[in-house]
Amino acid sequence: RGSLEGVHDTVHLLLGGNGQMSYPDYTGFDPIFFLHHANVDRLLALWEWCYTEYWMESGYEHDGEQYPWTQARGTYAQVYDEQLLPDGPLQPFRTEQGDYWTSSQARFLHEQGYPKCFSNLLSIG
Repeated sequence: RGSLEGVHDTVHLLLGGNGQMSYPDYTGFDPIFFLHHANVDRLLALWEWCYTEYWMESGYEHDGEQYPWTQARGTYAQVYDEQLLPDGPLQPFRTEQGDYWTSSQARFLHEQGYPKCFSNLLSIG
């Protein structure tokens, strides 16, 4: 199964080697981390903008079989392979009201939501 997360993890391992990028507890201290994650965010934002009809929902279908979206390795707040849902909490990130953000709330699909170059490409193409 292909995913942006898989490519993301591979970059951490390839660039990390024996350095900080390959160890989650220290990766944020590596300057490459910020460049890498800015690019991951850019790619996801562009994908969301281009493919608005594809969103998390309950999963995806492949060869007639339904697969849920999961967090393979878990997080400090989720167990391994727990299903990810559009309205599940994105811990530890909180809104101004103190609730956890959800994936649905983190989508900004409107003309001002992404850089002008993405919007201009869509109007041209």
